[in-house]
Amino acid sequence: MMWSEHRIAGLSQGLGAGLLAGAAVGVVEVILLLVIDQTGQHLQGLLYAVVVYGALGLLVGLGLGLVGGLQRAGNRPGWAVYFAFTFGLGLFLVLRNRLRHDVLHLGGQPWTPGSMILDSALFFVVGLGATLALWLLLRRLLRGERVARVVQLRWNLIAYAVVLAGAALLSAAPALVPPTGPPPPSGVPPDLRDKPNVIWIVADTLRADHLSCYGYTESQTRHIDALARDGVLYRHMRSQAPWTKPAVATMLTSLYPSSHRAIDKLDLLPDAVTTLPEVLHEHGYRTAGFTANVQITPAFNFQQGFDEYEFLVPNYPFWASPTSARFAVYSLFYALRRPFVPPSSYHHSEYYQDAEVVSARARAWLEVNKSSRFFLYLHYMDPHQPYYAHPYDGRTAGRAAPPEPDPLEAPAMRRLYDGEIAFLDSHLGALFDYLKAQGLYDDALIVFTADHGEEFQEHGWWGHGTTLYEEQLAVPLIIKYPGNGEAGMVDETWVRGLDLAPTVLDVVDLPIPAAMQGVSLHPIRLARPSAILAEVNREGHILRAIRVGSYKLILANPGNPRGLPVLGLFDLQSDPGEQHNLAETEPDHLATLRAELDRLLALAEAQAVTSQSRQLDAVTRDRLRQLGY
Repeated sequence: MMWSEHRIAGLSQGLGAGLLAGAAVGVVEVILLLVIDQTGQHLQGLLYAVVVYGALGLLVGLGLGLVGGLQRAGNRPGWAVYFAFTFGLGLFLVLRNRLRHDVLHLGGQPWTPGSMILDSALFFVVGLGATLALWLLLRRLLRGERVARVVQLRWNLIAYAVVLAGAALLSAAPALVPPTGPPPPSGVPPDLRDKPNVIWIVADTLRADHLSCYGYTESQTRHIDALARDGVLYRHMRSQAPWTKPAVATMLTSLYPSSHRAIDKLDLLPDAVTTLPEVLHEHGYRTAGFTANVQITPAFNFQQGFDEYEFLVPNYPFWASPTSARFAVYSLFYALRRPFVPPSSYHHSEYYQDAEVVSARARAWLEVNKSSRFFLYLHYMDPHQPYYAHPYDGRTAGRAAPPEPDPLEAPAMRRLYDGEIAFLDSHLGALFDYLKAQGLYDDALIVFTADHGEEFQEHGWWGHGTTLYEEQLAVPLIIKYPGNGEAGMVDETWVRGLDLAPTVLDVVDLPIPAAMQGVSLHPIRLARPSAILAEVNREGHILRAIRVGSYKLILANPGNPRGLPVLGLFDLQSDPGEQHNLAETEPDHLATLRAELDRLLALAEAQAVTSQSRQLDAVTRDRLRQLGY
């Protein structure tokens, strides 16, 4: 049936009203976010809001116009009804999103009966209430000639174009303001001329036993091996925690997790701690950090002591940015995508920026700052899950995609993990080549390590963060000292992440804060720890472990989710895989290690600072979920 002129006019009314109503909803959400966050950053997302909400409103208006066109001429709804309904529906989505994410902090959690009741109530009160109120207001305002002008599609398009131009100007305004930051380097300060530059590289989730310089034979890591030949390889390096936040906090502060208190998902690195970058900055070093891991961003207060500290943000789908990813429409699109696009098919850059990006960002920074005396911290996410095949061909695996792989997939996942390590190695090689070409390599102090390891079914599970077995704690440590001193040396003593900050300060000949609990590993020093302590409090797993000599004791909380034994005693000389629990058969060793564990924990807790935490924004929570947290 041919559409009459009146029906076509009604359809154009729906399209125009929907377009303008959607744009209005976008403006409202930006205003709400500006009020909630008390920063101007969300102005940068205004253009995105007007375009995307306008497009969504256009679709709603199209549907309303089609439905309205089926009514008899005298019963057809007008422009005011279309606008009011579209705006009310959009306002409901926006307020629901803000309520869940910014008030109740339920972002990303599944619906419960209570939340469904809340959503229904909000829909009737806000969505339908706003629709009715706005329709009554517009009916009074738009009469006669004004109605004739408003309902014409071209006037709607002109109005939208004006709003779009204004949004573009406001979105671009922050970019026109000169960025703030440290002044350009003016050379090396006189007091630092005899001190080296420091480059600290952390490879997330990297097990020591998957590097060829540590004896691995399945693949080669020739650039990391070359660094080891130029420096000292520490054979027995252990992390103090099996996941990123507490492990990196320990490395940067030389405090046990029980002391620095950055131990839970919502914990910040407290202001009360003194970090290595703070000490170096205080003495004139230019300090910069680039991390691809969301766990140690400024959102968690890890920028302390850095002149520049940047989270290399993953790419967002739907052409979003960190600001526009807060919008309700983005959450809606993301939720609609999940049933049709499995996480295993996500582009790698949606999880984290890879080694190529991190190394490129480091080189760009060095181009500007290489004439200064600097401390540069680089945190690579490779080989964190999900593991991608290289060159990228779409093959991927890991707990993040799908949630729990079949245990029989462990060998295949190890191969992908090795491929990620090889990819990291190649881009570290490019960075080392750049340092050599710029004359920055030989005289620099370069620290290469990892925050924790990774489990591949050694104890019946995947990933990291829930046990204190060796596969999650044994990480590499290579230190290339200035002038390549002690090149090729292999240190067979026990060392800890706790010892790295004192080592750096010792080498650059700056005072080590009294609060730091580690010791220097500089080759001329003889002091080494007699015990290795590790701890974790995450996802219902409260674990403490200590190693003295070849014996290791792990204490676990009763009823922990993985069913780990409350007491686990292992002789790692005869049982390196920690498969035979000696807790019942060797009570003397158990008592000795228990006493030493209690002593070290008491010392750590005696120096504990006050913990700090905050509720996370929806985007950060989503990033953590994608990475398996």
